[in-house]
Amino acid sequence: MLFTKILEKQLILKGIITSEDWPLFKLNMRYDFTEDNHFAELRNTEIMRDRVSMLRDIDDYLGKFYSHEWVRRNILYQTDDDIAQIDEQIAEEMKNPQFNPDLLAQPPEEGQEEQPEDAPARSVRQELPNLPDLVARK
Repeated sequence: MLFTKILEKQLILKGIITSEDWPLFKLNMRYDFTEDNHFAELRNTEIMRDRVSMLRDIDDYLGKFYSHEWVRRNILYQTDDDIAQIDEQIAEEMKNPQFNPDLLAQPPEEGQEEQPEDAPARSVRQELPNLPDLVARK
């Protein structure tokens, strides 16, 4: 209402419309408020930070007073679809040395060549050239 009154005064004072024209304009006026993307991103980040902080605080009580499923549904607000999708992604990532560096330390499977003891050790970067630097430094 306040914005409409201000707009009316502005249009009349600028000479764009007359006070007699305003009732017709007012009937056909509609406001579309767009969402500020930066504000929405900051809000979502803050919400996620609060949820992760709460998750960190409740970690000692998992399995004693709270189940993992309860935490996923009531603190992280994950839906059934979210839970299924995330579990699937985690299972896939556990098979990938890029996300699971422990796979690099495992002995080779049957049928794979084992590196001779006197051969120079190959670096992680040589084994997996597309591995991100963060994992490669470990």
